[in-house]
Amino acid sequence: MEATERNPSLADLDDSNGTTRRDAQRPRTEPRHRPAMAAHDAIRQLKRRSRCHHPPRAPFAGLPQLSPLVQQPPAALEQALQRLGRNIRTAWLRRRWRLEDVAERLGVSRFTVADVERGKPGTSMAAYLGALWVLGLLDQLAAVADPDRDEEGKALEAARQPGQASRRRRFDDDF
Repeated sequence: MEATERNPSLADLDDSNGTTRRDAQRPRTEPRHRPAMAAHDAIRQLKRRSRCHHPPRAPFAGLPQLSPLVQQPPAALEQALQRLGRNIRTAWLRRRWRLEDVAERLGVSRFTVADVERGKPGTSMAAYLGALWVLGLLDQLAAVADPDRDEEGKALEAARQPGQASRRRRFDDDF
């Protein structure tokens, strides 16, 4: 009787590294190094804690909380962001670009570009400005908050200035 018939695991041995062929065919579990998985694990831990008898902790302790402006923006702000997102989307559709094309040119994920497209308040200003830059529309932003167009600010500044110039004081050069 041969050795391989007596011990079937010897027939499965891979000579290169000592592992069996069966082990090589098994799917390996990947380590969780991605931030999305960390958030998923944090949610899972919160659910586990709610089942036990310990007092509840603050959700996502240590993570920055969203500002009220991001959570519930004023209607005018929300409409302006949505309008900007629609305008950006129209611009890249006219160029026959896909969402993935814009994301690649911008160097961000397609999810970030989708957030820009929807006018999501939590999306960074850099993402909005980057999308305008990629589309060649950044120069149109120069008129936004231009001090020369700020009529209310000019009126307030004029009200604070004195009506007359102050008189020159004579300096005493007697030391």
